Amino acid sequence: MNKLAIVGSHPKTREHAPWDDDTYDIWVFNEAAHASWCKRWSACFQMHQPDIYRGINTKDPHHWPWLQENHDKPIYMQAKDELVPDCRVYPLDELVQKTGIKYFSATVCYALALAWHLGYGRVEVFGVELETQSEYISQADAFRFWVGFLKGAGIDVVLHSGSRLFEGKLYGYDSFPMLGSRYFSERAAAAEEQKKTAEKVYTAAKTALLMVLNKQDFAKFPEMLNKAKKMALYYGKCAGAVDEAIYHQGLGDRQADRQEFERRINLAQQGKVDFQGGEQLYVSLNRTDGILDYVFNQVKTGPTDDHLCRHLTDLTENLISQAYDLGFREGMAAENKVYMAEFDRRENP
Repeated sequence: MNKLAIVGSHPKTREHAPWDDDTYDIWVFNEAAHASWCKRWSACFQMHQPDIYRGINTKDPHHWPWLQENHDKPIYMQAKDELVPDCRVYPLDELVQKTGIKYFSATVCYALALAWHLGYGRVEVFGVELETQSEYISQADAFRFWVGFLKGAGIDVVLHSGSRLFEGKLYGYDSFPMLGSRYFSERAAAAEEQKKTAEKVYTAAKTALLMVLNKQDFAKFPEMLNKAKKMALYYGKCAGAVDEAIYHQGLGDRQADRQEFERRINLAQQGKVDFQGGEQLYVSLNRTDGILDYVFNQVKTGPTDDHLCRHLTDLTENLISQAYDLGFREGMAAENKVYMAEFDRRENP
């Protein structure tokens, strides 16, 4: 059986690779091939663009000179580089054609796919954790995929590292975090205080705006309209947060449901059940704002027209109401995003 050890640079398990077992081929990545801990290697993967592997290397300034040396072992790269004697073009197109899959978000994925392509019967993985840095976390899904692909192809895959990526709670069996009614009650109380303050400022701004309209003091109108609109939006956000906290509080003490938080966000953003979606409200708000601006210019520059003045007042009240509604949906979505973050914090302390 052809055996392969894929060895990443994480120090937690790389030392356990079968360095002294010649029945294993050993593949490494980038600068690892000439690192002090790498006792031997059969192939190296350098899958970056030339401006990266030829440029300033913060991990090893000797990497580019090393690549230009002859090692009589394949160094897999994106394209042929005449300055790299051991350059071997990675067969990406062939692999994509054979598998129908183009999902390579980490170098280890290229290695796993090539191991399948070359017919290895056993693949062991060392020094690949993908747990901490945000870049690695984003690569973990593709790593999981290719491990599963190889296993599905009948290859014996042994993970000496990264096994935690394949651990998780059993849906329906294991318990999930409980935020609890007290948590939502405290969220509601905090949001209610903000709502009360916002309501006072909003009411004062709206009242002052309507008084300006009543007096036809049009010089102050644009500035006061902008202030009232902003306060209506903020007041709506506070109200949306309060209502959402009360909704979840009413569900009682139970395991938190992250999907429910996502559903409520989508409900606020897309518009279902009995209200317009956030995008529709945004378009409607802008439309009303444009009409209002047109009517205002007519009133401001033309002779006094009671009909136009009443129309301007109606548009103003409609605009403020739409701003509140839009804010409400934004507050509803934002509050559920807080719950999702708290869920994730408790799920992965």
